[in-house]
Amino acid sequence: MPWLNVNGKLLGHMVGTEYAPLDFVISTQIKAFLPHWALGSYPLLSGAAHGRPWMIARGRTDSGEWRGEAATVMAAVMVVMGALESGVSALGEYLGIDTTAALADMESTRMDFLYASVPFALPTAP
Repeated sequence: MPWLNVNGKLLGHMVGTEYAPLDFVISTQIKAFLPHWALGSYPLLSGAAHGRPWMIARGRTDSGEWRGEAATVMAAVMVVMGALESGVSALGEYLGIDTTAALADMESTRMDFLYASVPFALPTAP
C-alpha cells in the first residue's frame, strides 16, 4: 500500500505495520546501531570502503607529500583493492572464467603496496 504525505506525495510503501521509505539513508540506519563513542568512525570507514578521493587527499599536502594520516590512506587503498579482488573473483565464478592468475597478481600488488607503505605509517624513531 502506498504511504503518502498530507499533500499526496509518495513517501514509501506500507506492508501491514511496517514501512519502506523512499528516502532511505543507509548512514542514518547504521549510526542507529553504533554506540555513541563510535559515531565518528562510520564516515571514515565508509569513505575507505567506497574509495572516496577525499580519503587519499587527506593523506597528502598541497605539494603532494605524504603527511600524518598515512594509515588512513593505507586503509582506503587496502579496502578498495580487497573489494576489487572480491569483485573479480565473483564475476569470474559467475561467468565460469578462471581468474586465478589475475587474483594472484592483484594480491601481489596489494601486498607490495602494504609493505611499501608501512614506513609511512610507522616511521623509524630518530
